Amino acid sequence: MKTIKSLFAFFLIILLGCFSSVFAQTKQFELHADFTDGAVWCLGKTLSGSWTYHVTYHINKKTGEVDNLHWNVKHCDLWDSDGNKYKAIDTGNDNLAAWWNFFNNINLYNDLEDNNIQYDEEDGWLDPDVYVDPDNPGWPTIFPQTGMMVNTFKFVGQGDKVTWKSLIQVHMNANGDLTANFIKEIVDCNE
Repeated sequence: MKTIKSLFAFFLIILLGCFSSVFAQTKQFELHADFTDGAVWCLGKTLSGSWTYHVTYHINKKTGEVDNLHWNVKHCDLWDSDGNKYKAIDTGNDNLAAWWNFFNNINLYNDLEDNNIQYDEEDGWLDPDVYVDPDNPGWPTIFPQTGMMVNTFKFVGQGDKVTWKSLIQVHMNANGDLTANFIKEIVDCNE
């Protein structure tokens, strides 16, 4: 009898977990970019090739709005003008909405500052006019006031390493007083 109760409790927990995951969802998509002689700061070189970002975002089950974004480079194929292979490594997480607009409107950054990057994806994977629909999530009606964004980006190849790290933290206490407002950014050439 004890075994049957345990099995029933286990089945019930799994069933409730499945129903909960219907409303709280993590969605995924990819962003692809091509480079043609894109200038890379610190390297004094240009890179050509392509990369693909894997982006996931979490939808709050109560509001139907995005509350977290994560990204990483899934695949890259980059070469300098001498034929040397380079790798792009980028990973980040943002629940402060610092980078949400960048990934939502990625084509605004095509050819920015002579970087010769061309994204070929549609902008607006988040509809700013839709708020409470798990199948079509939208921007939050009120953006996060507290949270953290952390990001590490690297170009690595031929003995070169360029690193850009950034961290933003904002915290408030229960009275709404700002207790932490921390921004740190490090750019390191050939660390």
